[in-house]
Amino acid sequence: MMAFDYSFDEKFSVTFNPCTRAPQAWNDEVNNTAQAIAASTDTPLYVLMSGGIDSEMVARAFLDNGIPFKALTLKHKQGTNSHDTQWADVFCKEHNIEQEILELDTTHFDQIIEQYINQGYRSTNIYHYMQLYILEYLESIGGFGVGGAGEQIYYTVDGIINLKINPSYTLGREWCKRNNTWHQLWFSLDNPEIYAAYMQIDIIALLLQHPSYFVNHHFASIEKILVLHNKWPSMLRREKFSGFENIKINYRVPKEAELRNRFPDLIDLQIPVSTVKAQLGIE
Repeated sequence: MMAFDYSFDEKFSVTFNPCTRAPQAWNDEVNNTAQAIAASTDTPLYVLMSGGIDSEMVARAFLDNGIPFKALTLKHKQGTNSHDTQWADVFCKEHNIEQEILELDTTHFDQIIEQYINQGYRSTNIYHYMQLYILEYLESIGGFGVGGAGEQIYYTVDGIINLKINPSYTLGREWCKRNNTWHQLWFSLDNPEIYAAYMQIDIIALLLQHPSYFVNHHFASIEKILVLHNKWPSMLRREKFSGFENIKINYRVPKEAELRNRFPDLIDLQIPVSTVKAQLGIE
């Protein structure tokens, strides 16, 4: 069960599934989720290791639970995401993890995006099209992909803390539905219990009582970085990258502006945190 269901009837809407039991401590729910994902498939597991802290969280959770897996790292042929992927390379080497490299020629990114748009996949974020590229590769090698996405990004609007979800965030799920397959790209959205447990971590619960903290909130979610470093003290201290920093000005910013113009209906859905908690059944 995923943490939330969604619909595009009339307009995009999201409803969180209620917890089926009282959530345990977040550390325990991370282990529960890793074990449940591993038990859900007989297909070889591939952790999508970009070099960011989210994918490292998944890898560490699997390592902690003795779950065998390989790493899959997407690298730009032009080296424009090497500042990010270098952390994946180092982590895999240090932990003796077999790492497979998938290359992406960014000079063809426009063509790749148009190919998916022509198939009916719409997003205003180029990262989501990259996800589809990865999913197609995983299907070709018979692998089951596990990604670290599903982070909780909060913003305060008119004094109310909201969870932000963009409709195109569901693109990978739509691809899986259409292709009658499944990959868990959203570790932190795998079930309502892990999602609820994160909101009950002391520092997160405290911050969720202070709307002023989430005014102009940075997408990197510094509080999440602190949570992960607290669980795994040996995790290398670094910001949460996306791998697109070196093509941001010349490509990502103008391309995503173009996509927003093409798909003006794909706007962020703001859900009050109080609503999310009520639907999860934790408040």
